[in-house]
Amino acid sequence: MLRRFYSKWRAFSWKTNSNKEITANTPNKPSSSLIGRDLYEPQQITDAEIETLIWTAFDLKRQFSGKRKKSHLLEGYRITFLSAPTKTYSEIMTSSAVQMLGGDIVIVQKSWEKSPDIPQLGKMISTLCSDMTVVMFANVHENIKYLADGCSSPVLCLCDNMFEITRILADLMTIHEYFGHIEGLRLAYVGPIHAITNTYIAVLPRLGMSINYFCFCAHDQAQSPATLDLGMKLCTKNGTELKECCNLKEVLYKADIIATSQHDDTTNRITLESMNDAAEKWMFLHSLPRSKLEVEDEVFDHPNSRTWVSSNNKVWATMAVILKFLREYEPTMEKPNFAKKNIFVSSNFSKFKSGNIC
Repeated sequence: MLRRFYSKWRAFSWKTNSNKEITANTPNKPSSSLIGRDLYEPQQITDAEIETLIWTAFDLKRQFSGKRKKSHLLEGYRITFLSAPTKTYSEIMTSSAVQMLGGDIVIVQKSWEKSPDIPQLGKMISTLCSDMTVVMFANVHENIKYLADGCSSPVLCLCDNMFEITRILADLMTIHEYFGHIEGLRLAYVGPIHAITNTYIAVLPRLGMSINYFCFCAHDQAQSPATLDLGMKLCTKNGTELKECCNLKEVLYKADIIATSQHDDTTNRITLESMNDAAEKWMFLHSLPRSKLEVEDEVFDHPNSRTWVSSNNKVWATMAVILKFLREYEPTMEKPNFAKKNIFVSSNFSKFKSGNIC
């Protein structure tokens, strides 16, 4: 009981600053504590904290992967899940993550967004001794903010119509495992505007990655990511490139990582032949589920495809976020090297091409 009370007190004391946007990042100093803070937008965590979460995820993967092991790291903690009808995999994955950490789970109704007073719902959940609320999916991003306003304990959103932070952390783990670094790489996104697109643009430039994106037009209406302006500012700050492309050949040109999501535009289907325009050591990612129209089997099942690896890494990324936002934890393994060795980035390198919308 004392431990539960202490964890609630810590969560409440940190909550007073949880809604403040954190952008400062001091080199060579440890990141600030994540305990008790919310996470539903990438802007809520610093560059150093992103690296710390990836590092923690690698550490947890090393400890738990392939083992039927249960720890006591979150013993005495209760996590409330706000479920979603279409997110069965996320619910299974997150339940497994919490159980491996030794925490208790309470699953709440799937229609929480229909509540007449969402802040009041958040207050009720945190009052009933919940140490964290994990939202599987939200149709409206603003609803997460309303929920967090009512909660006195941290709120974590796995996915909504704007962002999907834990998936991008998993992708970054996969990219690092494949290339040995993150800085200096180029990702190409092909497909419709998606929460993943917004999150890529809001996160990758901060770690030294450039982005090409080709987002299709729907009903003759132009589409640009909601985080485009933020991405341009981040690229200016970090000396990276954000390039909007108008065809498949252009977006794939010299890209190290090719990512896509489900769509039915077969004219822009990714094929093994189209991969000839990508970098020699390309890597493929798919957000899942797949419809088979957006990418051919030869690419999806290629040895360079890391879709299922990234899907598995999402377990460790989710574990890392839940753990670090609830209690102090220091990884026991050496911190990965995210920077590319001997890389030189000119201050004039940043270029933007935001007007060429198809």
